[in-house]
Amino acid sequence: MKRFIETFTVFLVVLLVTSTAFGKETTPSARNVAPGGEMPKVTTKGVKPAHPLPFQVTSVEFHEMSQNNLSFLAVGIYFNKDVDPASVQQNVNIRLLKKDENHFWRDASTQNNNVRVVQHVITWASGAPLENGYYVMHLRGTLKSKDGLFLDCNGDGQGEGGALPPYESAIYQVNIPEPGMLDPREIEGLRDQIGP
Repeated sequence: MKRFIETFTVFLVVLLVTSTAFGKETTPSARNVAPGGEMPKVTTKGVKPAHPLPFQVTSVEFHEMSQNNLSFLAVGIYFNKDVDPASVQQNVNIRLLKKDENHFWRDASTQNNNVRVVQHVITWASGAPLENGYYVMHLRGTLKSKDGLFLDCNGDGQGEGGALPPYESAIYQVNIPEPGMLDPREIEGLRDQIGP
């Protein structure tokens, strides 16, 4: 019984200290009560409503895959919110682009791509074998999150809702060695073994 009284006393002291330390009143005081005895109504005048986070890309990862002695590209696009699968239109608002010999960005793979949406990730696998060159993942602002926001492509906090401006990933370079030739990484490894 003595232990219970000590514990209860400590609890009361803590309760008393916290209520006075933070200056919180548990009952309405005379200054908080309107003349008619009613509590004043709380208004939101002057309070800014909270804006939802914009729908944005957080990262893009490229991976090379090999199948039947051919290389293919798989891309994982990560977002800060779940993606609305109905808004994802292959070769319309999600495309892989490759820089051509005139330095223009062209569609790299327009057929047989495999596009999947799983929560906040879109996975995109190329239907065409890779060639040497520079690639980017190109997204349009018509992509939507599950909460109905359009993709913010330029990072200004506003969804685009249209085709421009687009979001483009960092450039990914592909350098496939010709048959019988060494991969540049293997050459570096041989140099390390042989020495200067």
